[in-house]
Amino acid sequence: MVNTSNQEGLVQFLVTYFKLKHLVCLIILTAFFISCLSGYKKKKFYNDDGKLVMQEWYDKNSLKSNITFLDDIHNDYISVSYYEDGRLMDSAKYINDTVDGLRKFYEANSELMHFENYKNGFLNGFHKAIYSNGITSFEGYRLNGYKAGEWKFHYSDGRPITYEYYDSTGKIKYFRKYNEEGEAVKVSGSGLISIYPENKSIRVSDTLRGYVEAAIPPACKVILSIKEAVDEQNPDNFFITELKKSKIEWNRKFGSAGMKNLIFKINIKDLKSGKEEEYIAEQKINVKAD
Repeated sequence: MVNTSNQEGLVQFLVTYFKLKHLVCLIILTAFFISCLSGYKKKKFYNDDGKLVMQEWYDKNSLKSNITFLDDIHNDYISVSYYEDGRLMDSAKYINDTVDGLRKFYEANSELMHFENYKNGFLNGFHKAIYSNGITSFEGYRLNGYKAGEWKFHYSDGRPITYEYYDSTGKIKYFRKYNEEGEAVKVSGSGLISIYPENKSIRVSDTLRGYVEAAIPPACKVILSIKEAVDEQNPDNFFITELKKSKIEWNRKFGSAGMKNLIFKINIKDLKSGKEEEYIAEQKINVKAD
């Protein structure tokens, strides 16, 4: 008489054995596949210039990152990384592990390509971002991390959003906001940013030179005039021009000694609405006899 319980036990044993065998084979194959992948997941080699290069790959056709070391202690290097579809993610040079020079990076969520300049670990220099269609999103200048000078912000079709002007410490001096129709809906600050006479005390034979810094908002005509207040009825308007850039040089030669009063005026005319803004500042100059 055959013992059925023993037969059932043998069958169960064989089934379990083959399952385990297949599982072990699967684990071995998986480990082999991963080991093959690691051959292109990370690579390390020396380029033609003898510089160490470290690469990481998404797969054998898609590079994830590339680091080229510029020194033997690996503190100086150029790092470039990519999205899986091949688009640039980030690109920068590092000196002593700190970003130095131009940095480019792409924000996938906003679809903006950024261009930044660094010096001594701070943003220094031109700073801008562009939309995927090539239109500038914003542009301006950085000084030791602070916004400085003109900053312009745009919609993706090029229409202005805001125009901003900052001094060298990051303090905003002039602000102008536009609606979607391109009309100015808010203006604050002064369009006459600053005046720079080279000297406040000169001799009659000297020529006084200086600079004027002023805001030039989009879709506006900006006129600078400088006059000497000889008397209230007869001021001497010796300088008048339409500004095309935010900083302009001027000069003045006085014909006599005495305390002179120069009056600087900026007129900003909105070409869309016709509205005008006027900003005035005065500067005393002591002119001495030769």
